[in-house]
Amino acid sequence: MYKPDGLHNRFPRCYRLTKTDEFSSVFGLRRSHHGHYFQLLYKQSTLAEPRLGVVVSKKISKAANKRNYAKRVCREFFRLHRSHFAGFDVIIRVKRQLERADGTKARQELMNLSRRLNPV
Repeated sequence: MYKPDGLHNRFPRCYRLTKTDEFSSVFGLRRSHHGHYFQLLYKQSTLAEPRLGVVVSKKISKAANKRNYAKRVCREFFRLHRSHFAGFDVIIRVKRQLERADGTKARQELMNLSRRLNPV
């Protein structure tokens, strides 16, 4: 298993929800927080590291590059603020299309949602 040493800016497999069962277990629990751009679904995890799944439907945008931008914003936020999600499996569902001009507001919303998940 890949153990990050702080020198890489990767999003390794050990931090991802990859299987349908993993997604289903988080969706089934129905614990969530909502914002303007995102819905954050979560469940307590027994693993040492937090894991992330990102869901962006084609209803948000037909263009793949816009959906990919939303995923990049979510993954980058998770990578930089992994400690906020410690002990949780998290799915971020994008509710609205993100334009590049909305990036700062979207990151701020993710910060607020992550604080509600694990108050500091």
